Amino acid sequence: MRIADGAAHLVRDELPARLRARVALTLEEYSGACRQLLRVAAVLGGELECDVLAAVLRTSPSDLLPVLEEAYTTGMLGSDCGRTAFCHELARRVVAASVPASLRRALREEADRVRPAAPVAAAEAPVGGGTPAGCAVLNERQSHVVALVRAGLTNRQIASQLGMSPHTVNYHLRKLFTRFGVRSRIGLLRAVEEGRDAVPPVVSSGQ
Repeated sequence: MRIADGAAHLVRDELPARLRARVALTLEEYSGACRQLLRVAAVLGGELECDVLAAVLRTSPSDLLPVLEEAYTTGMLGSDCGRTAFCHELARRVVAASVPASLRRALREEADRVRPAAPVAAAEAPVGGGTPAGCAVLNERQSHVVALVRAGLTNRQIASQLGMSPHTVNYHLRKLFTRFGVRSRIGLLRAVEEGRDAVPPVVSSGQ
């Protein structure tokens, strides 16, 4: 790791073994409910969406309060102006990495299902008025990804903005490419801006 501007940054993608061990020991000091919340929250991103988190954990937002209070004492979560998020991206990545890859995918897919569908914000809509019809099929996370693609950000930059891994950004983009029947970022942006309908899944004829 290297230290810059008072923060630690990885010089390569591999997570340091000492950091993994330290985070694991920290988590063991807390309740099972707290560990579960931190692991699910870490998989879903840097900033907590409490309504989505409650739905995935099969509980109510009010029932999250005591668990969140315990999670704050770990030092991993912090709150600023009503925004609850992981204080350190490296710690979030270590916690997320403790969840098996197949389960991480399942948790993200479940979170996407419970998030309300949201069109791209009016400020991001193409000039000419109105939100593109094609955007209606995008959930909030996908809309954010598309907006950042439009801004010219790389997968790694988008991941940093949204508190997820570059692999997850690539996963969302692959799903969007398939959904709109395109093969590139330019094709995706054009499909969204034109309000193109999503391509229905191809059903194999068995031949």
